[in-house]
Amino acid sequence: MFVCTRFLRPASKLLRTFSDLPKENPYLKKYAEKLQELKQISPSEYEERLAALHERKPTPKRDHTPADTSTYTRPVQPLNADTLTSLRNLQTEAQVAEAWKQAHADKDSVCALIPGPVYERMQQRGLEFPTFVFPVPRGSGYEFMLSQIQGHQCHMTPLSSYKQHGSEAPACLKILHWTDLLEERGFVLMHGEYDAAILGPAEAQCLANQHQLYYGGQELRKKLLLWNFNHEPHSFKHEDLIRELERSLTAVAV
Repeated sequence: MFVCTRFLRPASKLLRTFSDLPKENPYLKKYAEKLQELKQISPSEYEERLAALHERKPTPKRDHTPADTSTYTRPVQPLNADTLTSLRNLQTEAQVAEAWKQAHADKDSVCALIPGPVYERMQQRGLEFPTFVFPVPRGSGYEFMLSQIQGHQCHMTPLSSYKQHGSEAPACLKILHWTDLLEERGFVLMHGEYDAAILGPAEAQCLANQHQLYYGGQELRKKLLLWNFNHEPHSFKHEDLIRELERSLTAVAV
């Protein structure tokens, strides 16, 4: 059974490109008193100044709030000792992958082994870009899922649910990583458990794949999208995410 978990931190500041909230102009507020004085003295000059302030846009502030690195490096709940021992006794990576998959066969989940260098890159980008959105195909369109990374885990929830419930929105996909075999075998164990009432197995796999491609891949386009969403939200376009997904799906189909 999928256990609902809550989101890790508020992300409303990073979601302005997905909302219809009115954008405030801080310059109007800053000069409000002086404008009122000018209005009494010279109405024509007042109109000119007011128009100029409306056109003056504040420089977007980058969110440089550092992640809690102690939390980031903290391991997830330890693996069952018997499971870990049985995996260590297997000879090949393929055998480990199959055994890891079978260990979660009775759950609504996705599993994988992630190469060490890829996961190292995922960790680094998770610190720099802790929040992102991923599209998932829904009928003839797409639904966006908000993802948040903390430590060796990633939580995802429908963006619509986050808009309604904020940080109380339950996750529909929880991805965990274990590094127990990293030093001796060179890979990380990944397990993602999803809520079958919201996601199907193909949709959960699609999200897990995108998460690894964006955070562990080396394509500059994807890294730029991560950067824009977290640091330059006014430059971020959700249509670019859809194009990236469609490009990836086309490449797999060929």
